[in-house]
Amino acid sequence: MLQRLAALQRVSQLDIEHVYAMEQHLQDGARVPEHAARAAAPGRLPERVEDWGRSVDDWLVAQSAKDCSIIFTIAPRPPRDGQAGGSPGSRAQSSAAGLPPVRQLRDRETRRDFAYQLAMVDLDEKARHKIPFYYRQDLDIVAMFLSQRANDASESRVAAVDSGVQPSDRI
Repeated sequence: MLQRLAALQRVSQLDIEHVYAMEQHLQDGARVPEHAARAAAPGRLPERVEDWGRSVDDWLVAQSAKDCSIIFTIAPRPPRDGQAGGSPGSRAQSSAAGLPPVRQLRDRETRRDFAYQLAMVDLDEKARHKIPFYYRQDLDIVAMFLSQRANDASESRVAAVDSGVQPSDRI
């Protein structure tokens, strides 16, 4: 399952800046001509504009895969009467409707049995109409990062001055 999830996450290598530029052109080519979209996101846009729609769709799938959560639960199983436990492989047992199957495994060293479940949640597809929101969100994250970085540098200079260390004395 993890290999499939990783493959989906790699379906698109584009950044939101590229996707936003392509989507702006696809939505309103008169307002955002191709050359403007390419200038806004240089270097990685597909050559043919006809491929932009598919590239945006691929990005949405990759983002959905990146945003999902994997929940793994494991619990010791009580020993079975008269048995040393199950086989080292996993066997699915029925579980409540809509829940992943409960599987069993055995620790070969301790010979203890465990039950486990693996589930993926939040697999909702990212909405194409929300691309402007994702773009603004990304801009906000970058701005916050740069602001924090500037604050950290400023605090470092203040600490150096307070300690009597000159910036040229630090390595």
